[in-house]
Amino acid sequence: GEIGATSAAPQLRALYDQDPGEHRIRLALTLKSLGDEAPIRQEVGRLSDLALSSGEERVRLQAIRDLAVLARDSSQEVFSQALKDPSPTVRREAERALK
Repeated sequence: GEIGATSAAPQLRALYDQDPGEHRIRLALTLKSLGDEAPIRQEVGRLSDLALSSGEERVRLQAIRDLAVLARDSSQEVFSQALKDPSPTVRREAERALK
């Protein structure tokens, strides 16, 4: 992605589609840089769901952090909703993301 090797996009997309594991966001960003925006949109949707509905505080917190980096402008509604989270840590992170 950094060198603009568009010929690698099909293989990277296949990796993303199969099971990107812990590299899912990195792959989505790389594919975006190569012109494939679908994975990043998918990740924003997945992270939005996690930020608002995960039963684990640390998962909600990390989802807010990731959204603030990947899609701060388009995630404002998620951040606003996260201000009602039961966790003060998640609420603080949502406040930071809204600034």
